[in-house]
Order: sequence, then C-alpha cells, then structure tokens
Amino acid sequence: MNRDVEENARDLAAGVWRCSSCGRTTPYSEPGTWAATRVMGIIVAIACDECQTPEQHLEAEVRAATVDYSIDAAGLIHETPKGETA
Repeated sequence: MNRDVEENARDLAAGVWRCSSCGRTTPYSEPGTWAATRVMGIIVAIACDECQTPEQHLEAEVRAATVDYSIDAAGLIHETPKGETA
C-alpha cells in the first residue's frame, strides 16, 4: 500500500495515524512508538511499530521520550522538547 501526502494529511486531520505499509491505524493522541517520516514538516510516510525498521524503532523510542508533537491548521507537524511550551 502506497499512501500519498494528501491521504496522510486527511487521516491526521481526522485524528488518526495510518501506517503507510499495512494500513493499521491508531489515534493521533496515542502514537506510541510509531515512526513518521517528515520532509520540511510534512509527513510523507508513517510506519507502525510492526512495520518499521530497527533504526526507525530506535528513533521513535527516543523521540517519544524527548519530544511533544502538534499539527497546525495547515497540516504541518511541529516538535517541542518535552517540558517546554511552544
């Protein structure tokens, strides 16, 4: 399954992460260690914990522990270090 940027944006606007490989979903508020590949702040691919590579899994674990995310009205993802406000 190949999902495009528009499909990812629609899902995120609806509050859902959807794996680009298998189509599995999880609520945006509970991404756990799912990995998002971003280009200039735009999510171009999402990998669930079962589809991601070991490298993606490690990065997702580190980010889950150190970064909070928000998505603005334009669909761009923003990262804020945990404990700081935007």
